[in-house]
Order: sequence, then structure tokens, then C-alpha cells
Amino acid sequence: MANLKKLTIALGLSLSAFAAQRACAFDPPTNDAQRIVARMNPSNCNETTYGFYCYINVNSKLVSVIVPRNYISSGKCMIHFHGLRVASWDRTASGTIQYFKFVDSLYMEAPDTLMIAPVGSYGSSNYSLQRDYGELTQNLKLLDGVDARTDETCASIIVSGHSAAYRPITQLLGNANNYPSNRFSKMLKNVFLFDALYSSSVSGYSKWIGSSTEHYAWNVSPSGSSTRPNSLKIAKSARYTNVLSSISNHWNLVRDRYFAEFLRGRKIP
Repeated sequence: MANLKKLTIALGLSLSAFAAQRACAFDPPTNDAQRIVARMNPSNCNETTYGFYCYINVNSKLVSVIVPRNYISSGKCMIHFHGLRVASWDRTASGTIQYFKFVDSLYMEAPDTLMIAPVGSYGSSNYSLQRDYGELTQNLKLLDGVDARTDETCASIIVSGHSAAYRPITQLLGNANNYPSNRFSKMLKNVFLFDALYSSSVSGYSKWIGSSTEHYAWNVSPSGSSTRPNSLKIAKSARYTNVLSSISNHWNLVRDRYFAEFLRGRKIP
């Protein structure tokens, strides 16, 4: 009898979770989310349970704009650069947005954030594409293009990246260090690194973190990663956090909603 009671409770909980999931699937998007999608043209957008991922062209380069269904306009934008050899960084059904669960993550943990994700080619062995996007961002053409197509102005910037994304991010921080009065430099407040703190970029990060009390950075290191000792080289600061992840696989840091787990409970200034 006790086992039957436990089974009934478990079944009830499962049905409740399923009902909640079904209800979520039909939740209408917020007015802000509808406005942005309409501005970009719904035919350029794919809709999921948790939101929308749309594609626009900025200076003849493909850019994905990710809008959580419960989006509330705040002026906070996240620019995410991917690493190399990412098999799903494309527009197919197995594409990067589903693989990395970005839409889900923003819906659950950061509904006030618009994500801008430059779309690169799969398996590229060179870094020219990443440099191009880094330069686009640096000279503000990327943000201006997104602002124009979404009617949403980015006021505060988070730059995020995995693995080889350290290259364009290091470039952006170098520019911010050299030209602190630049509009992008003033907007850039937070940097998220997912196993992307390599030796060549340590000094640039240290300088950027120390240059303003508004600058914050995080590096997520999986067990056994070479970026863990590099984290110790960063000048000690309360505004820098090295997150020691129990995940051992370098690639799993940006899949299966780990992004949501990273955001959960963190107060991002």
C-alpha cells in the first residue's frame, strides 16, 4: 500500500511537470518579445517553447538574435562568440541554438537579456571569421545593425565565449583598455569565459578588470583544464571569479543547459 501511495505521488508530480511544460509551450510572448520579432520579420525567426532565434544580416555577415519568450526590455545585451569545431553552429534543425540551449537558458534565468550570436561556419580551421566579427563589434557596426533591425538599444554589454572565442574577446578587451572612452568600452561591463582563459590573454583580462569598479569577469574551468592555473595569474580582485566546474568535458560547458546552470543564482551587475 505504501508503495502504491509513493507511485501515485510520483505519477502526480510527473503529470504536474508535464502539464506545466505543456502550458509553457502555449504561453504568449511578452509585448517586448513580440515587438522585436515583428521588427526583424517573423519569417526570419524560428519559434520554440522558450522563445525565438532569428537571423539577420549585418554588413553581409549572418548574426543570430535570441529573444526569450518572457523578454522584458532592459537594454542588457549579451554577445556570444563560439569556439572552433562546433558541429552545430549552423541553421539546421540540429543547429547551435538548440544544441547550446541558449533560448531555454535566457527564458529560465535571464529574461531581461537579448543575446546576439555571430554565426560562424562549422569546423573552420582559421580565425578570420572570428576576427571579422570582433572588428565588427569593436567598431560598433554589429550593435548598430542589431539596434536598427530590432528597435532595441543595447546600453549594457556582456561578452561571452567558449574555447577559441578568447581571440575576438581578447581583441575587444585590448581595444577597451586602449580606448576606455569609446562607446563600446563604456558599455562593456561583464565577461563570461567558458574554458577560454589562455595564457596569451591573461594580462589583458587583468588590466581590463582592474581598470574600473564596474568591470566583472568569470572563467569556468572544467576539471583538468589548462585554464585553471591561468586563473591564478589574474590579479586578485573581488570582481573576478574562477568557477571550478565538475564537468570534465571541455565541449559540455556549452551544451545541455549548462549556460542556465552558470547563470542561476548569480547576480550579474
